[in-house]
Amino acid sequence: MAHHGLTERIPSALFVSSPDPKSWTQFPNERMLKDLKPDYGAYRQNGLPSLTRLKMDKIDRRDVRRFAFSHLGAYKQVQGKTLRFPSTGRTFLDILRNPELCGGHASCHGRF
Repeated sequence: MAHHGLTERIPSALFVSSPDPKSWTQFPNERMLKDLKPDYGAYRQNGLPSLTRLKMDKIDRRDVRRFAFSHLGAYKQVQGKTLRFPSTGRTFLDILRNPELCGGHASCHGRF
């Protein structure tokens, strides 16, 4: 919400979404195929590692809270960063579906 200017609050925690465990079994290879394109075959033939799920408890002294979803939705790659952010529409949808992740209905309702 803060990234898109949907709140003026400074978050005490960072919310990270990732594929659910069932989807994660396919996600690394699909993502690598998309990113590496024609070099994917050579990458795999040389025994280089697959993507792995990072386990982070904190980023810049902020707690990291991870949620797994079967459908991650649209996202935007931030230029020069390794992070991706959900689109504004996806963020709004997440707020409506999971108000507890933004402080509950009371804190979200006043902004929209």
